[in-house]
Amino acid sequence: TSIVFSMPGTANAEAVKDAVRALARQEFQGRHDYAMALHTDTQHPHVHLTLRTVGEDGQKLNLRKADLQRLRDTFAEKLRTRGIEAESTPRHARGVTRRGEVTPVYKIRQRGGKPLADARKMRQVRRDLEDNGGRLPQKAWDDALIARRNRVMATYDQAATILAGSADPKDRDLARETKRFAARLTETTTQRAEMARSLRTGDQVKRDKTVKGTKARSVEHDLLKDRSKTKRGDRQR
Repeated sequence: TSIVFSMPGTANAEAVKDAVRALARQEFQGRHDYAMALHTDTQHPHVHLTLRTVGEDGQKLNLRKADLQRLRDTFAEKLRTRGIEAESTPRHARGVTRRGEVTPVYKIRQRGGKPLADARKMRQVRRDLEDNGGRLPQKAWDDALIARRNRVMATYDQAATILAGSADPKDRDLARETKRFAARLTETTTQRAEMARSLRTGDQVKRDKTVKGTKARSVEHDLLKDRSKTKRGDRQR
């Protein structure tokens, strides 16, 4: 099992590594063997924490969503004790609607490659479009995504309203910043929707090229006919 802990480039890389080391000791020492490595080859210093899935007690590690959030909370806590400002927030609270990609897929994209998973998803999206008259059918998770986004925006709006009523100018400034931030949380386009848009655009381009090609052939045919008529007329004269 591999977990990546990352921070913005302004964060001290060694402090990030030390925070992950402290987290690993607290959460896994004596239960799961682990190894860690700091990488500074990107804009974000990040630490790969690799855990032996089967623990000392023979039980397999099964990290659920709540466990991952607890690890984020612990990581933020360890960072703060090392002088790095950090808060642990769910991705939807930050306006991030998509899950992070698994490391192998991410690495393939970094190298400019195209993961095989993309081709499989694209084929499925094309089938969905063909089976539904060019319309992408709504999935349950699409509705859940929009509902979650609406709840997040409502929460920010409520907080901004409370702050705006404060007598403290700093609170009112924060209210305006909160409203500006919430206004940016409108993007709910899924990868499926983007693929569908790409396919529609590609199909339209192909249709346009076909129409242009047909028109060009028609014009060429008419020109040849005109030339043929002209030659026949010249011979008759």
